[in-house]
Amino acid sequence: MGAPFSDITLYTSIPHRRETPEYWEEVSLKNYISDLYMQKMHGYKPPKTSRITIQPAYNKIWNRTWKTGSIVTIAPYYNYDDYATLDKKGKYRYILDLIQRATIPLSEEYNWDKSVFENAYREVLESEFRFKIEYPAKRSRDKKKTGRIFQRKSPEALYTSISGLSIKWRIPESNR
Repeated sequence: MGAPFSDITLYTSIPHRRETPEYWEEVSLKNYISDLYMQKMHGYKPPKTSRITIQPAYNKIWNRTWKTGSIVTIAPYYNYDDYATLDKKGKYRYILDLIQRATIPLSEEYNWDKSVFENAYREVLESEFRFKIEYPAKRSRDKKKTGRIFQRKSPEALYTSISGLSIKWRIPESNR
């Protein structure tokens, strides 16, 4: 058994310095959409792949995709100036489209189940970019109690409800 599929990583240009709030806002937004897309893949693992790396900086340089071990890399078109003019929902859509422009050609090249990526894209749009996970209910060993976890995520926070108890974790500035 190979490594699990863990990540779709976007290495896009960000003109802000790393220690600025603007930089971390951009990174968080991209990670949020990537995580949401992965959730909508419903556990699908592309064969012999543990990560998809998207590197638009090489768009006009590379004429093919790259595979190093279980990591697959592609360089689709991305324009920060176009992206920067968009509102938050527009940015969500732009990043989602960027991921889709990467996964569809990869699925064709590496014989992955293309319908998984098409469905993930559709489901993200249908969810209106809301990240929500509802885990199945679990019963205690003595069968007297039932617990259930619900999670909602935004680029800034993770919200968790556990059997009526609500907890909200903010991502500390130092971890961004």
